[in-house]
Amino acid sequence: MNKNDLSFFRCLSCKSDLSLKVFEINEGDKDNVKEGVLFCPSCKILYPISESIALLLDVDYCKHFDTRKFFQKWSKEFDFDKYKPLRKETSSEKFKQLDFYNEDSKSYDDLVSYSNFWKASDWNILQEWSAGLPKDGVILDVGCGTGRCAVPLVKGGKRVIATDLSIGMLRKAVAKSAEAGVNNITYFLADAESLPLKPDLFSAIISFGLLHHVNNPVTIIKSTEKLLKAGGIFCALENNASPLRPIFEMLMKIWKLWNEEAGSHPVFKLKEMKAFIENSGMSPKIRTSTFLPPHLCNLMSYNMARKMLFLTDWIFNRIPVVSNFGGQLVVRAVKTKKIPRA
Repeated sequence: MNKNDLSFFRCLSCKSDLSLKVFEINEGDKDNVKEGVLFCPSCKILYPISESIALLLDVDYCKHFDTRKFFQKWSKEFDFDKYKPLRKETSSEKFKQLDFYNEDSKSYDDLVSYSNFWKASDWNILQEWSAGLPKDGVILDVGCGTGRCAVPLVKGGKRVIATDLSIGMLRKAVAKSAEAGVNNITYFLADAESLPLKPDLFSAIISFGLLHHVNNPVTIIKSTEKLLKAGGIFCALENNASPLRPIFEMLMKIWKLWNEEAGSHPVFKLKEMKAFIENSGMSPKIRTSTFLPPHLCNLMSYNMARKMLFLTDWIFNRIPVVSNFGGQLVVRAVKTKKIPRA
């Protein structure tokens, strides 16, 4: 965790500012906390920082992290008896997602991040988004996985804070960031429907395929509006309820390319997504992408797949009706008005 990002966070229990106690920093980087604790002086809640990841959620969701061992290891550095970890209401559906993606993190990069289709698709989307993102300010990457967006954005000069519900994914993200020489990303474990962040601070928020995994996508979209600065940008990539979707699903039964654990909205209609965003106080522009089956792209070289995805997007997005048939929705929305705070 980057010490300079502390001001973005607040306590999930009482919404007060958090304080930081550093136990160990990453070698060669005095601002990067490897081990430590965030704590709330007001309500006495604490949140561990371990392996450079801040764990900012209900402790019961930290089943893949040994909290007791952490307390024992650092008992001489911090008085854990005066503080307690957060315990609120948990969801069985979130545990299902958490377990799936902690297990899937073992094969995620091989099946997704390093496949020719997804490498080409990531390039196609990120080069478009990067050109339109603010030059200054901080970007929040929600549902960051293993750092597919966060790492290239930081290498391109952006400042990024990134979060995911899976500690397995985040551990991979930290390792990939270190390999890429990018050590200034704050990664934190959190529930996207209840983020421990202060409002009106982010210049942009990215949701790269997150919304179809959760049970309350509208909650996340509304949260996005609250976290953005006035004029801030929300970028999202989601599954499109295209008329051609059954062809993709048939191909996935024949040749399964990746694992999936969808939430309440496996796919979104374009008009539905537009309404969700507009009702949250943002003005969206939405196009579709990916008019070729991913299976076909995986048979191509990466360079060929990249060219074909870019070319087919360019052609078919200029044809009425057909322009809505792409397999993915590419969203760019701007925060346009103030929503009264609850």
